[in-house]
Formats: sequence, structure tokens, C-alpha cells
Amino acid sequence: MAKLRVFLPAEGIGENGQLWYSASTDGTNFATDQQVPAVGITSDPSAVQFKNKIYVFHQGAGNNGELWYDTLEGGSVWLRDQNVSQTRLSAGPSAVVYNDKVYVFHQSAGLTQELWYSVFDGENWSDDTKVEGVGMSSSPSAVVYNGRLFVFHQGAGNNGEVWYSVFDGTKWGTDTKVPATAMSSGPSAVVDKTWLSFGPSAVVFKGCIYVFHHGGARDARIFSESSMRNGPQLKAEHAPSSIGCST
Repeated sequence: MAKLRVFLPAEGIGENGQLWYSASTDGTNFATDQQVPAVGITSDPSAVQFKNKIYVFHQGAGNNGELWYDTLEGGSVWLRDQNVSQTRLSAGPSAVVYNDKVYVFHQSAGLTQELWYSVFDGENWSDDTKVEGVGMSSSPSAVVYNGRLFVFHQGAGNNGEVWYSVFDGTKWGTDTKVPATAMSSGPSAVVDKTWLSFGPSAVVFKGCIYVFHHGGARDARIFSESSMRNGPQLKAEHAPSSIGCST
């Protein structure tokens, strides 16, 4: 039976740097929250299922800039937390399975505000690689859609803009800004932008890419399957209570 697991840092109950998770077999009822033993964590974790195991990636405790991961085998046995020694980061990572490998994206360490990623095949790690031409803030969010890998991120300098880069398995496209929504009323116009205060999170569901972010009155942008065929075209932004996607 498939089981849904939700992983989260325990920052909301005292910032103690612990990793916890809750599991559900029906998507409605969740078991009691459980702690992953012997793990120190900063910021948000990112979990993927890969080769019949669950991998949970996270920054080390105390904002130490280290990338670590936990592995759950057989649904009940946690292996020892492991460090990816060649990777340094400054916020939570985002992991995704693409072409039978795990890609882990992250903001660079220090103040350089660059997008980097490491690739894991289940045994070995690649060198950490920079995505050229990308300036970012906070944590990225990666998702696979129509055979391509999309990485969404806030622009450099905490500028409140949503940007994304696309990887086709061979090369990266140009980093692209999600355009502003122009509104007209009478002789004056106002630009209604998508403002961020933390990293976004993207997910594919029923032919759509949903990009969620911390914001004011609006909290999600939506791409539809039909509009993505010729490159992403932004559809209307919605508050969470009114999210819908059509083709």
C-alpha cells in the first residue's frame, strides 16, 4: 500500500533543529508525528522517492552550509545521516528525480546568490555545478514537466520576482522572469507583480505546473498544459482558495 509522508523541520516548536515526519496511507488520516533520529537541520527539507527508498535532503544544523541527507529503507529503517562533502549551500535544498537520477538544487554558500546543483545516481555524487546566468535568493523549487526540468526561484537581492530556468537533459535555457500582470482602469495602469518573501515551491498536478509562494493576497501562479507546449505562458494568478487549471 502506498504511503504519503510529510517531512518538516521542528522550528515551529522551539527551533530545535530536529527533523520530523507524519505518514498517511489514505491521504486523509495521518499517524502521530515522528522524529527522524540523530538529525540536525536548518530551513526546510526536501524529500524524494528514488529506487524504492525515500531520501530527505536538508541543510545541516546551525546554518552550517552543509548538505546532508537521510535515507528510509523498507518504510521503517532510517540509515545514518550522510554529508555531501563537495556541496555548500545557504538555504534549504530542492530535490527532484530526473532521468533516473536525483538532482539537488540549492542557493550557493555565502553572498554570491547563485543557483547550483549536485546529481546522485544512488551510489555516487557528481561535482557541484553552477547554472550560469542565474541570480537568486532563498531556496529554489524544482519540478519535472513534459520531459524537462524546471527550477523556480526568487530573483537576486530578495527582489520579490519569480524566475525560472529550464533543463532539457543536455543544456540549460535562459533564466526567465515570470512577467508582471498589467491591469488598466481608465487612463492609468498599474503593474500587479508576484511578490515573494521566501523561496517558492512547484509541483505538477493534472497537466499543470503550480508555483506556490509566500506572499500577500495572492499565493499561487499557474501554468496550464496547453500553454506550456510552446513555452510557458502565464495564466491568471489565484489565491489558494480559488486555484484552478484548465487547458
